[in-house]
Amino acid sequence: MKFEKLFESPVATFAYLERYVNDGSPSGYTFTSGVSDLYSPRGAPEFFKLPVFSLLRESVTQVGTLANIHWAEALLGQGHVPIPVHPDVLSDVRTGVYLPNEPYLSLSVSPTASGRTVMTDWRDGVVPIFLKLHYPRVIGRFSRGIPLYKWVGSIQSSHYLRAFLRDNEGLLGLFDEFAAIYVEGNAASSGFGSIFRKFPRKALQKGRTALLPAFSLFSRDYKCPADEPLIAQIVRDCRLSVEDFLERYVEPIISSYVILATQAGLLPECQAQNVVFGITAEGYLAGIYLRDMEDVWKDLTRRESLGLDTACVEYHTITHERDADFFKRRSFMYDFKLGEYLLHPLAVAAHLALGISLNDLRLAMQTVGRTAWRAEEDYFQPASRWYCYPNNQVVSRATYLERANPRFR
Repeated sequence: MKFEKLFESPVATFAYLERYVNDGSPSGYTFTSGVSDLYSPRGAPEFFKLPVFSLLRESVTQVGTLANIHWAEALLGQGHVPIPVHPDVLSDVRTGVYLPNEPYLSLSVSPTASGRTVMTDWRDGVVPIFLKLHYPRVIGRFSRGIPLYKWVGSIQSSHYLRAFLRDNEGLLGLFDEFAAIYVEGNAASSGFGSIFRKFPRKALQKGRTALLPAFSLFSRDYKCPADEPLIAQIVRDCRLSVEDFLERYVEPIISSYVILATQAGLLPECQAQNVVFGITAEGYLAGIYLRDMEDVWKDLTRRESLGLDTACVEYHTITHERDADFFKRRSFMYDFKLGEYLLHPLAVAAHLALGISLNDLRLAMQTVGRTAWRAEEDYFQPASRWYCYPNNQVVSRATYLERANPRFR
């Protein structure tokens, strides 16, 4: 992908970046297990048909409104709601919940980087939405099902983040999870949720702004492997200095994370798939957008100290008094997920174009991090250690590895 091509068709370009300018997770498991080739980001055709079933509104639990979904208008008018189901798991889902024999419609969708989340067809000029689908099979290293506790946790995190951003305007935004539906199963464990997510319209209305998944800044183009990583092209084409790079790309994401962690008690999983950058043709950062609210952890100890709501489902939560890994998880979310999954590969892709060694660039980025965390001396304990997962297929909160000398603080 060439930098100048980013601005020709923002939605189509975003879809291309999602699918083809993505080297996958640093763990190496992204492409080892996932959706079948017919529906995968790299293997599928541009669009495939997603079965959408019709159920009575009163037979499901719904949060938010679906009123503006044009392809569901007739359905909604009849007192029904759309239930999208990934084709890979349709037979699995049918064993646990009631679905009609035939889908109400076959919706044209395109895969995104996550595989189980799809993007509706945009070719008719309508801004697409994203459908996060129940997928009770392993993609990468984890099962991607949406049981009730994950569904509720995602809704709560979206509510908390939306409320905070409403009162704290700035670069930070989100792919808002504006609606969600849960279908009860025959047994407690067989129900499933679907989540409806929208584009940040502000980002699409700025003219010369492109939306880039963070991984697309430093990944190679699968279809055009000779193209340099986009961050290297941006540095050269826009003549960015090291100071420009730090000010435009490093400081905003670090400071945004620090603000959410310390002023909202929210720990977004800022690995490169969950962060989307809005970038101008001049190489400025126009916005930072978070997505996938299921991956946002809630620091209940910090939220309580701030007088914020702590009445939430015990999923992706940490409390100092209860959780032995309280400080490990704080480090894990910043040092490992943001640091090693986003900041480090960004430095690797940018340093040669910036004319600086990788080590010197990382040291400069570390200074930015230390400045951002200066007022929170006790936030990480011990401050000289950081925590990550081993590079194994099976990992959990019981498998942290301890490392010395955090690289980005």
